[in-house]
Amino acid sequence: AYDRAMLYFIKSNNKEKQSMLYRLISYTYSERGYNEIAFENVLKSMTITADISDARGVISSPQNLALLYKHAGEMETAITYFRVAAENAKNNNPVRYNDLMGRIALIAQQPDSAIYYYNESYKHVVRATKDSTIKERHLALKHLNVGEVYMLQRKYDSAITIFKHALSFFANGNDRISVMRIHDALARCYLEQQHFYAAFLYAKSLMNSAIETGARPWLRNGYELHWQIYDRQGNTDSAYKYNLKFSALKDSILSDKYRRDIALSEMRSHDEQQKVKINLLQKDKQINQEKLSLEQQKLKNESLFRYIFIATAIALVLIGIFIFRNISLKRKNEKQDLQHQLDLQQLENKKKTIEFQQQTTELEMQALRAQMNPHFIFNCLSSINRFILINKTEEASDYLTKFSRLMRMALHNSEKSLITLDTELQALRLYLDLERLRFKNAFDYSITFVNTIDLNAVHIPPMLIQPFAENAIWHGLMHKTGMGKLEIGLCTENRTLNCTIADNGIGRRMAGAIRRRSGKNDKSMGVEITSGRLALLNKSKNEPALFNVEDLVDAEGNDCGTRIMLKIPYKDLTEVFD
Repeated sequence: AYDRAMLYFIKSNNKEKQSMLYRLISYTYSERGYNEIAFENVLKSMTITADISDARGVISSPQNLALLYKHAGEMETAITYFRVAAENAKNNNPVRYNDLMGRIALIAQQPDSAIYYYNESYKHVVRATKDSTIKERHLALKHLNVGEVYMLQRKYDSAITIFKHALSFFANGNDRISVMRIHDALARCYLEQQHFYAAFLYAKSLMNSAIETGARPWLRNGYELHWQIYDRQGNTDSAYKYNLKFSALKDSILSDKYRRDIALSEMRSHDEQQKVKINLLQKDKQINQEKLSLEQQKLKNESLFRYIFIATAIALVLIGIFIFRNISLKRKNEKQDLQHQLDLQQLENKKKTIEFQQQTTELEMQALRAQMNPHFIFNCLSSINRFILINKTEEASDYLTKFSRLMRMALHNSEKSLITLDTELQALRLYLDLERLRFKNAFDYSITFVNTIDLNAVHIPPMLIQPFAENAIWHGLMHKTGMGKLEIGLCTENRTLNCTIADNGIGRRMAGAIRRRSGKNDKSMGVEITSGRLALLNKSKNEPALFNVEDLVDAEGNDCGTRIMLKIPYKDLTEVFD
């Protein structure tokens, strides 16, 4: 429908409707969590609005852009664009102006100012129209906005009352977005008041509506609320389930944020180049005007003195030719200087773009490292809980002591982009010792070196080997009958650390069958995150950082284990301290 409408507006050359439709498309994709597409469409709307001086677009386009930055958590940039929209609305649209100023005050955590502006906005609606439906809608919007201010002030009873007033109007009008916004707010209010049943009902309604409408940001909030409600009630299994869903969807939406930031950087770079070109054209125009002025003066002088002295006329012609030649040379030199400046500016912009891409890759690596810690801690705590339930107190104390040592190393290492191989192996041995205690020494492990390695000279990203060892234990050795073996082999070759992780477990095929029977077909989160880190490591260094999986079989062709082969480019001491 959008495509047909846009084609019609383009054929009829209706720029104002084109701009409005781009804003509508941007709003629709923003509510569904596809911020990159939303960002592209709001930029198109702003471009058209600037060309035609659209009175409505100069308010709505920067407001839509501000909402995108607010949803992405970039509050300072959001306030900047809200102020642009408010300034454009100040003289001609007091309803929009006061509403925008209220939004700015709410983001700046100025609740009294926010309530004042929201009330002023509604007063202007009452004075401007007699339409009862319009008044009711703006009253409901005021209740919704003021309710969010009450939440900021932690006045949850007042917020719940005013949200319910607004909910009845939007529910009757089938405004699904506003209804989801209110359900989200009510669930959070009841959660803060420890009214878990009411919080769960509104969170469930929010999640169902988000699934029906495809609104990913609201579905993310629904998962988050379910996780927090179950967590506060002590239902760790359900809390963990929804925490995984929340994290996955949050990461999917945040990845759009990185691409949007890159697009914004490219847009700014393009704007800078356009400004340089405009300056060049303006100077070129100025030179042409000077040339025209001089030529006109020359013709005037020639006409004046032609009737007096022929010799003087000839002299003036020669002088004019000389002046014209000098001006042409000057113009040519200035053009060459300006072109040189433009080339330098383009090189600088390209350099900034490359630096920005490097910063983006590093931020993605930091985000993935930050995900590893909560995942790893959650798994260990679950193991400790089960161990305490089935083992003796002294054994549980020993387990907790080793776990605390491992946590100190994990927290310390997570702050670093690179650690020594010796530090990585110390943490790995601690983890394997904990798992052996948990499984009552049901498996043995060994770490061997194929060639001589200086463990303190090899530097790699932290926690790259542990997730694969964990995967081998949980999906291979845990279900094995008899003594399990986990063998880890290390060697260095051509500045690459080759790591082999082999187990004599049940194999991937049988492990997959067990997961299907149990209804758990999800992949290992630790291996999945580490795969992403290896991909980013490959992208940032332009070097191979990958892993292969090999199924082991016995002489009769039966599965008898799995072998993982990791290739990790490393840095030595000279590169780390360079």
